[in-house]
Amino acid sequence: YIGKEWNLKPAFLLHCLDRGYRQVVWIDSDVIVARDFRGLISDVDDETLVVAEDFYWASYVFPGGTVRAELWGLRPGRPLSWTANTGILRVTPAHRALLRAWNTLLACPAYVRTHQRAWYTRPIHMVGDQDVLTALLSSDRFSSVRVQFLRRGKDIIYNFGPSGYTPHERFHNLRNQVPSFVHCSGPKPWDVPRQVSLFGNPKEYYKRVGLELADYSRVARRYRRHFDPDAIAFDVTTLPARVSHWLAGNRIPLQGLPLAAFHGFGRRLRKAFGFNYWPHIEANLRAGERPDGEAILEHGETEKGPNTGEESGAYDTVRYVPVSGLNRHQPIDAVATFKPYQKQRRIPW
Repeated sequence: YIGKEWNLKPAFLLHCLDRGYRQVVWIDSDVIVARDFRGLISDVDDETLVVAEDFYWASYVFPGGTVRAELWGLRPGRPLSWTANTGILRVTPAHRALLRAWNTLLACPAYVRTHQRAWYTRPIHMVGDQDVLTALLSSDRFSSVRVQFLRRGKDIIYNFGPSGYTPHERFHNLRNQVPSFVHCSGPKPWDVPRQVSLFGNPKEYYKRVGLELADYSRVARRYRRHFDPDAIAFDVTTLPARVSHWLAGNRIPLQGLPLAAFHGFGRRLRKAFGFNYWPHIEANLRAGERPDGEAILEHGETEKGPNTGEESGAYDTVRYVPVSGLNRHQPIDAVATFKPYQKQRRIPW
């Protein structure tokens, strides 16, 4: 599984289920838990898949799964209101067939080839594992699988740039409970220089300000004793970040509001002028990248049989954490997460 990055998720989840666990929760390593999240899934039945909604700006890029299902050669079965974000995922044995199909499509040669390119140069249905899962959930084959989305802004904050956590979501959370999760899906605090000058490198300075104001950094400060302060850039040191903190006071959701509004305006402006990685459904699509998904899945079921899981003792890029002792209404039997991130790809602003 070394080198598979996030594409190992279905195989590892199957591995956990094969060990006899009744439910498994996957949490990406760039997700931080802000408060106890078990209440979000305690009343969810075993037949229901729990996954996060994607962040707001993903609605600009063909949200839902119908387009993705068609590009994968799957018969569309239902529309989804949002694209799934697999940074947080809860599965049970009832989802084995879905996980096997997901694992099969992630091994498709066309999909593997696209991942030799930068993410923003891939076709919309092959950008990442979550686009494949969304296609399957929208397909006729898996349209009966019940899905419960963790709501962006309410259950999870997305720090995908300063405007990932939108002004509307911030104002909403002034009167509501703090979301359980914060997903730092944009630039990472450990990838930004600690010392950066506005005039020497304005782009990195802007990124630094955004990270200092990010909720991910705010929550991570609780754990500062575990980190090298020279390696993690989450302290509030820049003048714009300090001013924003001072203006917001104790109204935590408003601490990054000015930058979120500015950055969101820039994103809307780019959209208005046609700057979009996927301006139409066939953008970035190359020959051979519209596979016959139905045939692939039929062949995979014939090859492996209905009860075949992914068995391997070598999960060198994964950390397995049993937490069955943390009981509330229902126990969470296992949590799967990556080891701490290595530097991966440039996120264009």
